[in-house]
Amino acid sequence: MSDESARFSDAVALATADENALLRQSLAGAFSLAAEAEAAAFRRELTRVVAQAARHGTPAALLDIRLTGLSEAPGVESGARAVAELLAELIRATDFLARTGECRFGLLLDHLDQDSAIDAADRLVRCITVGVPGARAVIAVTGILAGDSVADVLARAERNMAAAQAEA
Repeated sequence: MSDESARFSDAVALATADENALLRQSLAGAFSLAAEAEAAAFRRELTRVVAQAARHGTPAALLDIRLTGLSEAPGVESGARAVAELLAELIRATDFLARTGECRFGLLLDHLDQDSAIDAADRLVRCITVGVPGARAVIAVTGILAGDSVADVLARAERNMAAAQAEA
């Protein structure tokens, strides 16, 4: 290989590396924007469910789902995606599922009492464990009651998750 060919080959490799870095950066930005949009949609839906509980006294629940063991699956991102797809198949059309963190989901169960929400959470934990190799889930159930504010529900959900993780 001539010196000129080697320089050309090095220049192409450098340009390709630069282009790949820009693509990775662009993709990371797109994922960040998508995550922000999903979090905002979840917050709006939580606000709607809290208002409905206050207005009509209908029971509802927030399931805070935290995943572990995804590094044993094909990868954190693909493992979380597999869990999201599984959950989407298992929930009712009226329920609202959103990814709220890298290994975290929020699930709003409208018109469902506390006992039924606990049963649903237990079923979802079993399905995740069986359906996504290596994945484990801890789910904290927080009832949404008339008179709650969004801040009340989120604060209770954090306390419930801390207790659920301590038990796991």
